This record gives sequence, C-alpha cells and structure tokens, in this order.
Amino acid sequence: MEKDGRQQWVQVEFKRTKGAVASDRRTESVSMCWTENQRHAVPAGMTATQLRNNHTTYHAYYVYDARDLMEHIHMGQGRPFATICLGCHVDFGQNPVNVSVGVPEDMRPSDTPVLGLCCCVTCLKCVYSMPLLDGKWRPCRACLDPYAHEAGHLMYTATMDTIRANNKKARAISEAVNGEE
Repeated sequence: MEKDGRQQWVQVEFKRTKGAVASDRRTESVSMCWTENQRHAVPAGMTATQLRNNHTTYHAYYVYDARDLMEHIHMGQGRPFATICLGCHVDFGQNPVNVSVGVPEDMRPSDTPVLGLCCCVTCLKCVYSMPLLDGKWRPCRACLDPYAHEAGHLMYTATMDTIRANNKKARAISEAVNGEE
C-alpha cells in the first residue's frame, strides 16, 4: 500500500469481503466521488503516481434490470480508475464512451468496463468468465471478491462524455416512441 497525502492506494489483491454474506438485494453502492481515505483498486505493479497520470475519471455508473431497462444511475463528482481491465488488462482507452441505453446486455462489446462492488473495473468478458455463485453473484476476476457482481444488475461505468451520449440516445428513443420530432 502506498500513501499519497490522505489517499490510500491498495493493490488489486486486497480482498474486502472475506466471509461476507450476500443479501437478497444489493444494499451497497460504490462512491463516484474522490474522498479522503478512500480505497482505490490499482493494478498490481502500478503506483499511485502512475494511476494519477494514466486514468479515466468515471462520474457515474448505470444499472440495468434483467429486461435491460435502466434501474438507476449513481452519480458523483468523479473518481479515477485504471484505464485497463484489472482482470485481463484489455485497454479501455483514456476516455471510453460506452453507450448502453437501448443496447441489450448480450449486444454490448466484450471490452465494456463494468464496476464491481469491490471497486475493481473489469471488462464484461471477465465478468462473464467467472462462475455464477448461489445463482446470484459473480466474483471479481481481479480481487476474487465473491460478491462483486450481482447477476442481472451489473454496474456500467460512465465518463461525462458517456453520460451525454446516453442522455442524447435516451431522448432520441423517447421521441421515437412518443412520436415527437
């Protein structure tokens, strides 16, 4: 662990939920704000300084239900995450825009970033490479947190550009459905 000011940087091997018990509905959320004493998932071998110099700031995540309808969006001031999948190291790029509104989960690209309750960001392919435990939860491929991803309620990360693109697409869908121009 490396300390930088008041920030705590934890290598991805940190396991947050040892012995945790899954609830019927997820009650946790991941903060999308940069705060004091916050833990950050950092790829093994990467320093806090390297993450600061090479990161993507996500301001929100979208959660869709089993019918691919938006369940909710959790927003914040923004928080840095590594630009690579912490599971397979696929590069998400400096400013990925993932338009997820109106796109069924099985049609989303396999390299779409997905946030876990463990604070690791892995690609959709890595999420689905992990077994479904208890019929409800998938562990994180990076840190092995057994309750990182709830089936049917994945958290898709969003930069400000992603939020704008999703809002634009949602308006277009709404106008088409309602016959507006």
